[in-house]
Amino acid sequence: MSKNEALIGELINWIEEHIDQAPAVEDVCKRSGYTPRHIQKLFSDVTGKTVGDYIRKRRLTRAAILVTFTKKSIYHIAMELNFSTQQTFSRAFRREFGCSPLQYRSRKYLQCSRLTPRFSSTTQSVQLFLSEPKGFRLRVFEFKYREALLDSAKRGSQLRLDKVMNILAEHSVAVVVSNIACNSKRSWEVEIQAKSGFHDNKNYNYERVKQKYWTTSFKGTWEEYIAFIRNFLISIDLNLYQGNIIEEIRLCEQHDNENINFNFILYFPVTL
Repeated sequence: MSKNEALIGELINWIEEHIDQAPAVEDVCKRSGYTPRHIQKLFSDVTGKTVGDYIRKRRLTRAAILVTFTKKSIYHIAMELNFSTQQTFSRAFRREFGCSPLQYRSRKYLQCSRLTPRFSSTTQSVQLFLSEPKGFRLRVFEFKYREALLDSAKRGSQLRLDKVMNILAEHSVAVVVSNIACNSKRSWEVEIQAKSGFHDNKNYNYERVKQKYWTTSFKGTWEEYIAFIRNFLISIDLNLYQGNIIEEIRLCEQHDNENINFNFILYFPVTL
């Protein structure tokens, strides 16, 4: 990592920590210790965006996630993200996404290609392909948890890991089926309705028929996977439709108890 990339990385971290307070471009420039003209050029060279564009797009991306996955009023979303008025927020939202917040909410999908993920110089490109796996039968156990929409996953991550490890102790593949319940009117959290289980054609209590999915894969530790999936969902170039997200999880052949690596395959519902 170059000196310029390290500097911009520090500024990105500061912006993200204060993004909901609507940080001013002037504050970012002052924090860098360089002239506004110089830091704007460095920032643009590294990220492809000006400081102001990055802040605006990240704020509106967070707004789009709240509009899609909660039932919060548009007014409360605007105020919580520190827009001066609901009208100011709605105008900025329309310029970015081509429709009003309410029109955006009425859709049955999240337009991921218009969102802006947190910048990282180490972000790897994701390979997506269309697949149509055969139907499957699972023996599953239902559970629910609440997860933060805009910040790092904590509670749900550990709970899911515990469920997965319990299954992998006795089976070669663990399967998690998750669906987001968009019913929160007060918090920035959503309820995840999930099922964890394993393939079982005889004693199954959950069945999925053959259908089309967008599919991708990942290999790494659990912590790396959680970071990957949260960034991945707002950086892919497709519309993410509401429905069950399916994860197939296997242990890598070589691992130790301190650094367990997994192979993940993810399936996202497709509407063509």
